[in-house]
Amino acid sequence: MNKISLSIAATVLMTLSPWAYAQSDGASLVTVIIVLIGIVMLPVAILYSIFLTLVVRKKTAECEHLMERASGRDKFWDFQSMKGRIELTFYAIQEAWDQRNKTMLRAYMSEHLYRRFKMEMLEKVVLDKRKTFEQAHLEEAKIVEVLDFADDAKDTFWVLISGTRVEYSLHPSDGSRKFNEATRHGFEELWRFVRAEHGWVLDEIDHNVSLGDLTRLNSQYEEVA
Repeated sequence: MNKISLSIAATVLMTLSPWAYAQSDGASLVTVIIVLIGIVMLPVAILYSIFLTLVVRKKTAECEHLMERASGRDKFWDFQSMKGRIELTFYAIQEAWDQRNKTMLRAYMSEHLYRRFKMEMLEKVVLDKRKTFEQAHLEEAKIVEVLDFADDAKDTFWVLISGTRVEYSLHPSDGSRKFNEATRHGFEELWRFVRAEHGWVLDEIDHNVSLGDLTRLNSQYEEVA
């Protein structure tokens, strides 16, 4: 079940639970108001989810068209290579966090993002007395903006990352992983990649994706003179 379906299911449960309670002797005005709010919000949530899905679908279609066009003169825009780079970057970050090894990130990040991750990793090592880790799984990566300029140094793209995360700890005797299923959750993030000499590198992460973020994206393609 995707996050849109989960959101709708949660709204339904929020609606039905007070309704069931309202049918009992414990019914109150507050309960009835909650039920009515849930009934009103359910179609709104469904419409929002549908619109969000359509926006993402439109953006990805535009990007695929531009990447196909751009890759004819510039192999950096090869769609499969870009998807591979995204996945490689995702799991490189995962491994770096697992090993608390910041130097593993250099090849996959811009300098300013690398410096930020170094500080975050240092804080995690110092403050995390429970020695917990987090395992992430990449479910889907959709490229939603392509900016291909005549000046290659300005080239960027945004990708919508969807996945799951769960905390785990290491067993002291054999190092096996013990997962805390109560912490498992889905997530969506927007990642911005910029062009470097050796390939695409991650430059920015937006952890709070909104409809406004997605609608503001606008792919561009410049012809080389």
